Amino acid sequence: IVSGSGDTSLESEVLRGSGANVVHESAQRWEDVGASTFESADALLVWRMGGAGLDAATLARFHRLRALVRIGVGFDGIDLQAAGMLGIAVCNVPAYGTEEVADTALAHILALYRKTSLLGRRVASGHISSSLNSRVQSEARGAPRIRGQRLGIVGLGRIGTAVALRARPFGFAVGFYDPFLPDGWHKALGGLTRFDSVEALAESSDCISLHCTHNPSS
Repeated sequence: IVSGSGDTSLESEVLRGSGANVVHESAQRWEDVGASTFESADALLVWRMGGAGLDAATLARFHRLRALVRIGVGFDGIDLQAAGMLGIAVCNVPAYGTEEVADTALAHILALYRKTSLLGRRVASGHISSSLNSRVQSEARGAPRIRGQRLGIVGLGRIGTAVALRARPFGFAVGFYDPFLPDGWHKALGGLTRFDSVEALAESSDCISLHCTHNPSS
């Protein structure tokens, strides 16, 4: 397990009885991973690694690796073609953090609209009184009414869908762009508008929320 956290109790419990030896490598760069890991690891569980990807050269350093699990949704930092040529199966955890990321995305959207973060910082710093006086009203001026605003979502996967479902009760009209989503899928969610291009979505939206992986096609 390669991550910034030293707690491997969950993985050790799950693998107990399998004969697997769970070893933790606390590293943020592959240069900091010990030589013994490259020589003896049969399977690898990888956390964020400080944004460091797994390119062909790094994958080739493993002598016995046959399974690589990205602890999270995205695996865009892994050279999948190189892994396949080396016989390394690559997996991810598609359900990881869906609710938490969607909650956080909507919290940011609401904070942008209602200026709650800005006003909270102003109050905490003593810049303005917490009472509804003229200075508070001045700071809050320009916060738009949410109902009827268009929220555009790029990527209607698990998290994008979760954001759409959370946004609608607040009064957002939700549109999306996702070229990989089958025709008609969004109709099961009811009330979402599909756009044929990012440009068309952007022109129609008051706020955009990105929920797509970082790769050449996106």
